[in-house]
Amino acid sequence: MEPVVIRPARPDDAADLAHNWVEVAHHYVELDADAFRVPADEGLVGWFEELLRRPRREDAAWLVAEVDGQVVGDVGAHLERPAEDAARQLLRDLGRVRLYVDALGVREAYRRRGVGARLMHAVEQWGRDHGADRAVLTEPEPQATASAVGKAPPGESPDCRTWLGRWWLCATTRPTRRCTRRRTT
Repeated sequence: MEPVVIRPARPDDAADLAHNWVEVAHHYVELDADAFRVPADEGLVGWFEELLRRPRREDAAWLVAEVDGQVVGDVGAHLERPAEDAARQLLRDLGRVRLYVDALGVREAYRRRGVGARLMHAVEQWGRDHGADRAVLTEPEPQATASAVGKAPPGESPDCRTWLGRWWLCATTRPTRRCTRRRTT
């Protein structure tokens, strides 16, 4: 495989991102057709161009993985700052900066080749550089990535697995459930 370049997304990535979006949607529909659907192709490239032309918030990142001039994956994430009333909350994490990974997708031909890991490393670093000491990633199907992600940490639900040995990944089929754990290194 050619070298993978991780960089911020830009408007001229729209066609590749639209293609990847549909391909990843097909994958997710196979996992859970009740939760996911394949978006309409018509106007999708223009939609991505519009999104990419908007100024990016300081607390958000959209990174792509490029191989031989083609975008083969992307990750979107945002930071959540400590809650104003964190001192009154039970969860310590509400008093911390948290990185939420909103979307991670890799073109099928590049899965299980380190592209997703490279994207996660890059977005984790971006989060750390912006003060995050927690990361949250929710995925639709625990079994779909179990072999790629790893086993549940001791004392944790089988739905929770370590991601790259540093952050916790929690898999769930319930979109309202989010797991978050502290960095392990």
